[in-house]
Amino acid sequence: MDNDNTVKGEISDKTKKGSKVLKVLGIIGAVFFFITYIPFLILPFYAHLGTTDGILSSRVVYGWEAVTTIFMWFCIIPVFPVCILYQIAFGIGYIRRKGKAVNIAAIATVAAVIIATAVTCIIYIFKEKARTEELTPQVRAYLTEHYGEELANEAKLQLHEYDAGTFWATTKVLPDDLWFELDLAPDGYYDDLDRVFLTVNPKYEEGFRKYLDEQYDLPDDMNTQPHIASIDFTGYKNGDDFTSLFPKTGYEVAGVTVKVTHDEVVQDKLMELAMQAVNDICPRFEGHKLGHFMVYVRDTDFDETAASIQIDFPCADTMNFTVVQIEPRIYDDMPDTIWEDGFFAEEMKDVGYTDQD
Repeated sequence: MDNDNTVKGEISDKTKKGSKVLKVLGIIGAVFFFITYIPFLILPFYAHLGTTDGILSSRVVYGWEAVTTIFMWFCIIPVFPVCILYQIAFGIGYIRRKGKAVNIAAIATVAAVIIATAVTCIIYIFKEKARTEELTPQVRAYLTEHYGEELANEAKLQLHEYDAGTFWATTKVLPDDLWFELDLAPDGYYDDLDRVFLTVNPKYEEGFRKYLDEQYDLPDDMNTQPHIASIDFTGYKNGDDFTSLFPKTGYEVAGVTVKVTHDEVVQDKLMELAMQAVNDICPRFEGHKLGHFMVYVRDTDFDETAASIQIDFPCADTMNFTVVQIEPRIYDDMPDTIWEDGFFAEEMKDVGYTDQD
């Protein structure tokens, strides 16, 4: 009998010791359970202060976008997956079996993280709405000036970057799945609608060049190089005949391209073209030309740009002179006998300035 009592006593002691160990481990585990929620407190923090959207991006996002961005990065590291797995395993295996106070504490911790994150995101929604309302009049005024009142009113705007005031916009002049961007600069907005529109309609520029060639009655061997500045899209939608937009396109002319045969690419011909551009071609584009005018000489036999002629009009730096600079482009596969002299600029230094008085 004494032996039985002794054995039972030893078992009881071991049970007590095991129970104490489990209790200590349970307390330590519970402490770690609550600690694993600390990393999640950065979610409302970044939702409020913002974070960069991607490694190479300069775009700063807030609210829900910031939450999802940070959550993704901490899943890649990975911090959140480890925390969540531990919370689930320990919560099911230990927390739910404990008293009401521990359960309430666990639920309160989870709720606090969720509510703090949700409230911060909701606050940002209202801030984003206010920012959108603040900038929208300026955006629509810009669109009216460059693309007509109809497009400005029907375009759907979405604030893309809160701090920078960048918008994404969709419009009926583009396919439904395309958008263009409006960026805020110190001097106002600028956009890439023309680039997106020309991508959708790749023949527009060529057609517009031919339209201008006819309007200004250019020689057959000469083509304009226009810079499209604005298009009035009133009455136009994607798929319509874009030639109706040619008369409503604002532009500046950067220069012209002249096609010549290989034998014509000589000094005398280039000088002749330079003077023709100054005295005849440039005046045709009065009010539609840039501060300088380029003549690109295209060698039709070699299909290369053989020379460029830059014409800078009178300004503070050039006083009362139009400066003409001719730059030949000699390629390895072109004979070097095109030029009479090795240093072409020496031949042109007295001819390169034409007195306009």
